[in-house]
Amino acid sequence: MGDATTERITESVPMIPRMMKASIFEIYGDASVLKFAEVPTPVPGRDEALVKVHAVGLNGYDLMARSGRYKPNKGKFPHILGLDAAAWTGARNRR
Repeated sequence: MGDATTERITESVPMIPRMMKASIFEIYGDASVLKFAEVPTPVPGRDEALVKVHAVGLNGYDLMARSGRYKPNKGKFPHILGLDAAAWTGARNRR
């Protein structure tokens, strides 16, 4: 997910913003480690889709990830929370 690729995609599809809002954490811990931040919009890879999220919910896996009991991010930070989402498919890469 490079900045140059993000620029090319967001320039060619103007409705896709360069940044998105996300609930993140950068260290494991309790609810105090949560931050609401702007992060780069991901670029879909081969056979992936970019979706526009309208609402997101935190579930048990998100809470376990935040505490470090479940590590889907394999220790890489920041980690974006919100596995349960109501979304619209905005872009798809079939290359």
